[in-house]
Amino acid sequence: MSGGMSTTHMLSPVKLPPLGREVKTLIQGKEQSTILKVTRLTSSCIIYRGSKKKILRYLKEVSEKPVLPKDVENLVAKLRMETYTSEYNNERVVEVLRDLSEGPGNAVNVFRNKTTGLTSCIIFQTTHMRRMTRKFPQAVCIDATYGTNINRYRLFSFMVTDKFGCGSFAQHALVDGGSKLNMLYAVRAFKQNNPAWVDVKVIVIDKDFIELGLLCEEFPCATIILCHFHVIDYLKREVSKKDYGFSAFEKMHIKNILTMMVRA
Repeated sequence: MSGGMSTTHMLSPVKLPPLGREVKTLIQGKEQSTILKVTRLTSSCIIYRGSKKKILRYLKEVSEKPVLPKDVENLVAKLRMETYTSEYNNERVVEVLRDLSEGPGNAVNVFRNKTTGLTSCIIFQTTHMRRMTRKFPQAVCIDATYGTNINRYRLFSFMVTDKFGCGSFAQHALVDGGSKLNMLYAVRAFKQNNPAWVDVKVIVIDKDFIELGLLCEEFPCATIILCHFHVIDYLKREVSKKDYGFSAFEKMHIKNILTMMVRA
């Protein structure tokens, strides 16, 4: 297991990547100074998380040609890839995480399996995520997305709810499996990076979360409940199975009854 990356460094100067052929075509006939401005603007927006709308508006102005949002997305993706010079995926991931960790207030933790030496858990929080957790720590939702990459890693996300009832991500954890150790890494990183965890009163989980005991140990003062959406979705899928022999009419009414029972 390795410690987290530094989270307090300022952004370092970055060598601007060369201008791609597609962009040269867009602004063909313009002066070299204009080409350089486009490159610098796009690279700055990538580095400082700027808006793609700003890039789109600027390209339309300097090229005097129709530029689509998809063109900007392709440009940003290409320039971002060219800033990561390593040909090996593992080293590229390290560069991306290092770039993220150097943002003021961002937090990145990487954990490795001591036996295999392979990375088992990557955890990251942005400044905005930590700010939202600090302001609204009372209710935390934990959900998982499966098969996020070719290695079938799982993305465990922590979410909070603001005063307007809108959800906001509080932490992401990319794990190679839903083991207790990986869940422990994710939970303890959340507690380490967010002192407001002591104010967590309710934790909402889906039906597939198997490490319920871990949450009870790490959040002794919190009440753990199942998410209504996941419970209703599971019951509806069960009712739809042919094993029960329900007709289409019966399925419709049973689903409505189960939904009302859960929400009662």
